[in-house]
Amino acid sequence: MGYEANLSMKFDQATAGVGVVMFRKTQRLPAASLGPDGKSTEEPKPGEPITRRPNAMMVVNNDVIANFHGLAFSTALTFNATFTVAILLILMAVKLRLATLFCLGVAVPALTVSVVLSGAMGINMMQLQDVMDKRIYMIREVMKGIRIVKCYAWEQAMEDQITKLRTRELGILQTYFKLCTNFVALFNVFPRLLTCAGLWGFIRLYGRHDLASIFACLQILASLRQESSVLSGGLQRLVTVRISAARIETYLRLEEAPVLPGVSVPKWVDIWAEDSSQRKEAPVFKLSGSFRWSQDPNAPTVLHEISMEVKPKEMVAIVGGVGCGKSTLLEAALGELYPAKDSKAHLSRPHVCGYCRGNPETRASGRVGA
Repeated sequence: MGYEANLSMKFDQATAGVGVVMFRKTQRLPAASLGPDGKSTEEPKPGEPITRRPNAMMVVNNDVIANFHGLAFSTALTFNATFTVAILLILMAVKLRLATLFCLGVAVPALTVSVVLSGAMGINMMQLQDVMDKRIYMIREVMKGIRIVKCYAWEQAMEDQITKLRTRELGILQTYFKLCTNFVALFNVFPRLLTCAGLWGFIRLYGRHDLASIFACLQILASLRQESSVLSGGLQRLVTVRISAARIETYLRLEEAPVLPGVSVPKWVDIWAEDSSQRKEAPVFKLSGSFRWSQDPNAPTVLHEISMEVKPKEMVAIVGGVGCGKSTLLEAALGELYPAKDSKAHLSRPHVCGYCRGNPETRASGRVGA
């Protein structure tokens, strides 16, 4: 018992380390990658995830902390239950001899159905996590910009959007619980069907009532039912963890910002020396080239042939309509966009840059908070 507790504690410590890695990964991501991926809110096709970009808060709280906590102990119980079930089935086969073939007639369809249910539960859980990500992100954004929501009387529109996501989430959750119910019921009924089929086959083949074999099979049935319950719970946990592991991997594989001072600085970027005494002359902020959101060669270019220069103590205002690229230009200046061609791109910036995204509260109240 002490060994199991020690193993579980070490695994939980490793899980905490994953949370630290997630935090560091979030620091390296471009600001644009922390929001939703902009996909349609229409109902997805069966088996298709709604979004391929997990929410950072949900991944840490739900996937890392909730689903992985105590996983080592749960996995040990599942392996123990699997081994015990195999031994019990072998003992039943010894008692029933050729009647074991009747048991296989029940076991093969039951195992096939369990595999199908496990796959359906995995797909359903993935869709559920995606809808929860989108709903929580929308609630968070509404609460952050509650003043502008009230200013433009958007309360009903926001409530309708959140209600729509919540309704879809509850529908998926209902389907998931139905699948879980069928999965647990299958594992609870399976030992009884197995024993009935075996005893019926034993009587049909040998034409006699062997009370010793019957009572031995009933004892095996009692143990098999208990271990099957443990096994079904462990398999459900493993299905959930598999989805969480896939979400964590997806998040850790997100493209990081190309410019990370102290970590990764491309050749087309010139970071100013932090010590002003090492500078020969006052540095000038410069940005030139074409930029896009991703390293993918097929990704569209969002800024074309930019050329700007800001001298020390100079104040520059960029004015334009909604969606014209003002914020995108600022993110390119921070080094969060990828150049279309490295040879034609250039960025000269300080080691540390201050950045304040457009805040709905600022636009609605008319003042900027420090």
